Amino acid sequence: VEKILPFLNQLGVIEKILPFLNQLGVSKLSLFYADFSQRNEKIDSTKLERFQKILINSCEQCGRSVLMELEAFPSTKEVLKAYPKASVLDFKGETLPASAISEQERIIGPEGGFSEQEREYFKEREIYRIPLDMVLKSESACVFVASIAQV
Repeated sequence: VEKILPFLNQLGVIEKILPFLNQLGVSKLSLFYADFSQRNEKIDSTKLERFQKILINSCEQCGRSVLMELEAFPSTKEVLKAYPKASVLDFKGETLPASAISEQERIIGPEGGFSEQEREYFKEREIYRIPLDMVLKSESACVFVASIAQV
């Protein structure tokens, strides 16, 4: 998976998964605010600098020479405009087939799913769910998708 696009919830959680995604070779992390995102934390230049430091340390530790890119979008609609070919990972989708694992861009939704309005935006998209019986937290889903793409 080249690009993972998770919804934005708690920034502390993003900090925790950055090294894992970096070590798994994700080239770009595009964060976005979904309708069900908590908006009490905003991404500002200070937070992005902190994320960059985490990524630099991770690169030094794992031997990666290219820094993972980071970007943020204010809404689901904006991330869909920027990534018109991205598929969606949501608990209401079809089981993720092995052939779709290596897709370049994957939008990962919140644990509670997307809003009805956001689901309307996805009508022209492929929507998948992780082939597990459990509902994964979004950060676990990010690591899962990055991991199986490496296999």
